[in-house]
Amino acid sequence: MQLACRYTWQRIEVSQIEDLSGVVRGAELEAIQLAGARVHGSVSFVEQDGISLTNCTINSGLVSLRGLLSRRSPILFVGLKFGSGSRQWLSAVEDGDVGIIMPGDEFDAIHSTGTHLVTIAVSRERLDLSLDRHGSGFPESTYPQTGLHSAPIPEKRRLWLKRRLEQSVLSTCDDGVGHEVLHAIVDHYQCTPTMGDGRTRPVGRAQIVDRVRAYIGRNISSPISIADLTEAGQTSPRSLHRAFVEVLGESPLSFVRRVRLHAIRRELCGNATSDTISSIVNSFGKNSDPGRLAGRYRNLFGETPAVTRAKKHVGLP
Repeated sequence: MQLACRYTWQRIEVSQIEDLSGVVRGAELEAIQLAGARVHGSVSFVEQDGISLTNCTINSGLVSLRGLLSRRSPILFVGLKFGSGSRQWLSAVEDGDVGIIMPGDEFDAIHSTGTHLVTIAVSRERLDLSLDRHGSGFPESTYPQTGLHSAPIPEKRRLWLKRRLEQSVLSTCDDGVGHEVLHAIVDHYQCTPTMGDGRTRPVGRAQIVDRVRAYIGRNISSPISIADLTEAGQTSPRSLHRAFVEVLGESPLSFVRRVRLHAIRRELCGNATSDTISSIVNSFGKNSDPGRLAGRYRNLFGETPAVTRAKKHVGLP
């Protein structure tokens, strides 16, 4: 006789960029669709014995996710597969890379087509209890630090976990895979000492992008020129362009327009006042050509600003 399923996966089809803002339950992320195809994929969740497991796949698109994953729980994650150009804290990643994000610390990731990311949220108390039962744990010098492990999980273990996750999600019934993922990450930290700073500090061209991206975020409502960006990045126009193309896949000014369009979209979706579309658009760039902006908006999101606003008012997804 088949036993009843105690833990059922919940699945969300990702068809617009906002669907990735909650890639972890309770996360506070800013999701930006980068250059290329519009994002498509899926996010599946399951809660089991104090473990909150998320299984995220990106079937198409290049996305940036920044912000808090959790204010209360440590987050453990493993990239069972990373698409070309994927990064964590703007540092390049490879299949099997694992990491920890402590409560309140920033998650800063770029994920591309083919990425399969798994995260686990668990309280420190629940995690320590689980570790005691299985006789393993994090070295105290490693556990409290947000960052990437210096070595990926071995390929054989990674592929086994990938198959287990895929089987569990397809069956819609979790059969304990959350514990298996948790123990795989913990065992990796115990058996393979980690070195370095967790690759949380960008280096080289990524450092230029990091400085300029912060400037853009602070000044997105004001006019921004190449001169402003080169000064913020402490670099030359040529090096600035190369850095953005290498790390984000597009030119600096193209990225500024992209961030501005996402800011407009967030206002259209969340503005509770009677502000007009024109007033919202103008708040992020006065004297913009309305027709050109609407065209760029439609190319990026697959709909016009008016459609986005209409959906918000009638409560559609």
